[in-house]
Amino acid sequence: MRRAEALDPKTITRCGSCTLHLVQLCYERSAPFRWFREPLLRGMNALAWWHRIDPRDYDVRSEACRGCIRFRKNALKQVSPTFRVLNDLANPWFNRWRDSLVSSEEIAQARSLPSERGLSK
Repeated sequence: MRRAEALDPKTITRCGSCTLHLVQLCYERSAPFRWFREPLLRGMNALAWWHRIDPRDYDVRSEACRGCIRFRKNALKQVSPTFRVLNDLANPWFNRWRDSLVSSEEIAQARSLPSERGLSK
């Protein structure tokens, strides 16, 4: 197991779109989306705990980003082969479903939020 202390905080906090924004819209529009996402989120949190990844250890450059799973997800991609396999299986399906629930304008808005907050790639 690779220790979380060896992770690059700049890589972990980097993002290209505001997942929190899009997920909130999806939760408002589809209860099954929440039912699908929440178990995935719990599994991600369990793997983060296992790998000693604590999102509170990373500075949040915007209060709007507090609570975002991006930190855990990016860190897990670096340290967990199990997570990488599971993410490669679930993420494309998840993204297609998410994108079917939001408009292209809402996706564009979500993509602009990180750069407005100084978080973009």
